[in-house]
Amino acid sequence: MRTIDLARDSISNLSADSPPDVVLQAFKQEIQQLEETAENGPNPPRRAGAQRKLKEFRPWQPVLEVEAALAELEANVKAQHSAAQRATIRVQSAHLKAQIEQLPVGEEREIFAHWLDELFASENSAPVPPPAPEDPYRELIILIERHEHNVASTPRNLHELDAEQTKLQARLDHLPAAPAQASARQRLDKTAWCIANLRAQEEIEALLVPLQASAEQDGELRTIETQLAGVAERIAGLPPSPERATLESRIQQIRASIGARRQHDEAAAMLHTIRRACATPKANAAVLKERAVVAERLVQSLPTGLKRDSLEKATAELHEHIANLAVEPPLLPPHQAVYLRLQPINEAPTSQRPLTVITRPHFTIGRKPAEGTAKADLLTPTAEKRISRIHATLAKHQGRITIISGEDGRPSTNAAKLNGALLTATPVPLDPACDNTLDLAGVLALQIRHLAGNAAGGPPLDEAILGMSGGATLIMPAISGCLRFRPIGADQLPQNTIWLFTDASIGSGSTCAITISGLAAEHARLHYWRNSFWIESLSASATVLLDNRPLAPVVAHPLRSGQELRLGTFRYTVELA
Repeated sequence: MRTIDLARDSISNLSADSPPDVVLQAFKQEIQQLEETAENGPNPPRRAGAQRKLKEFRPWQPVLEVEAALAELEANVKAQHSAAQRATIRVQSAHLKAQIEQLPVGEEREIFAHWLDELFASENSAPVPPPAPEDPYRELIILIERHEHNVASTPRNLHELDAEQTKLQARLDHLPAAPAQASARQRLDKTAWCIANLRAQEEIEALLVPLQASAEQDGELRTIETQLAGVAERIAGLPPSPERATLESRIQQIRASIGARRQHDEAAAMLHTIRRACATPKANAAVLKERAVVAERLVQSLPTGLKRDSLEKATAELHEHIANLAVEPPLLPPHQAVYLRLQPINEAPTSQRPLTVITRPHFTIGRKPAEGTAKADLLTPTAEKRISRIHATLAKHQGRITIISGEDGRPSTNAAKLNGALLTATPVPLDPACDNTLDLAGVLALQIRHLAGNAAGGPPLDEAILGMSGGATLIMPAISGCLRFRPIGADQLPQNTIWLFTDASIGSGSTCAITISGLAAEHARLHYWRNSFWIESLSASATVLLDNRPLAPVVAHPLRSGQELRLGTFRYTVELA
């Protein structure tokens, strides 16, 4: 296939009879658009596609330039009259000959060379007789091509394009039937469709201007959002184009303005609430100061402007007002720790064991030594000599729990099996969806169950404690709840130990992480939040006292070393480390 035919097929708005100069002009415009897309396309696939087309199209340009020049030379040869014109034609012929010789060897080069030879021979021959009358559709096709170019160009005058479209349509309707009629009508239908899309773009632009102003001023936000959704739906119906991308960007700008308005209204409402709280008796200056800091951060994140300036001024006045309030005695902050031990007080029944709660990233299991400091977190009976002092280690890794034999890459000399499979120094993940069985040297088997948390976002706090603990910023942990360990068979463990991630229940129910007979089914909940331990009473009928003060239900309180915690009739001393 000839290069010019490839170009006509590959470039939109070109017909099979488009002259070479029109094809060359359209080809150059196509190259410019592809270069722009390859450089600044909206996504990598579009840019890569443009680069592939450029690689395919660029070799065509020298061939198309020669063909257009030959067509022009042919017209000049037919119209020549003077000696000066003939001299010009000879210069053009020499230049074209050099261009043709630079083309790759092949059929088209031979065609062009033969064409040039014929033109040069005709230039020296007798005058050519007048041409036959032209096809009546030829001029119309040229006008349609010019019209297509005007529709694709910017800036555009839609009124002029409409008039041009009407004239061409009328001219086509008055021409006699011919094979070219269907192609011309199809091309005019396409330009009519393009003009309709351009008019829709102008209408959408006209709608966006007042919406932008309303979003930035005092327009009702829900009404603006409803209208904006309708405009966005109209934009989605437009064909892909740079104009559509611009309209979509305008939609995003208006939505950003709506978000800023909402943020401004939220900050203003927060400042108003704090101002009202300052006027109440016994206003807590510490809590109000924390709230004012949160409001100030919200104000500082607003876009710069007069509205932000007014809120900044109101925030500064509020800080000054809070500073003049009577300061209440400060609450003691939570005790930060990673280890909690609830040591039964002597009056507790002898059957009660210490309760230990571990929150470190690693959790070790091993034998309690006969004397000296224990190395493991979960201790097995001293009499079981076949269990190592560190027999297995569990760890949190990328949202999962893994287990190895021994510790720090040194496997235990005594066997450890998880669900029947021998453990080594290579981490093995625990299945959180079912119970896992850990066999320690064949003498003790532990059932390991992951209990999902009920308060992964943090414990419920009252306002005073919330301010003391630094606000209620929600940070969702990768693993919630806790890991419960229970011997299969008789429970002879020296202490009840769990690995706590966020929260764990205490009660007599079988689903609790820490089971104590004599308590309510779900009596209390332990929380680990912001590196501190908290206790929460789960109902008004469940007795939970901290230093002999009854705790209100569904409000967590921080634990500190030395406190006395009472659960039902059982009393414990709080030890933190």
